[in-house]
Amino acid sequence: MAQRMKEDMLVRQAKAVLDFNWTGEYTMPGPRLYPHQWSWDSAFTAIGYCRYDQDRATRELRHLFEAQWKNGLLPQLVFNPQYTSYFPGPNFWVVSLFRVGKIRGVCCRREREVKWSARRWRKG
Repeated sequence: MAQRMKEDMLVRQAKAVLDFNWTGEYTMPGPRLYPHQWSWDSAFTAIGYCRYDQDRATRELRHLFEAQWKNGLLPQLVFNPQYTSYFPGPNFWVVSLFRVGKIRGVCCRREREVKWSARRWRKG
């Protein structure tokens, strides 16, 4: 009986963490350190939500798929426009890509994708 009570308490605590970190669109892995949506975390979070809230599990994954690139790939991370001081943000990746592109001749289509993602993030 004591073991069952411990398990129930652990489940309640896990749900409380997920509820606290829920943004209405996705679950932040760590509100202060990782405020953006990370695809890996969202996949496992959705598995947890499926046990008790299928609607939230669907919204978690839908938000990730709304950021899907035109070439079909999913981003590793979807930036939350409310957290503009996060490093490295989209602007860092755009600048880095252009530096590498100038040195190695990165494909122009990929360059356009990153520019589009950065503009989308800045607009919110």
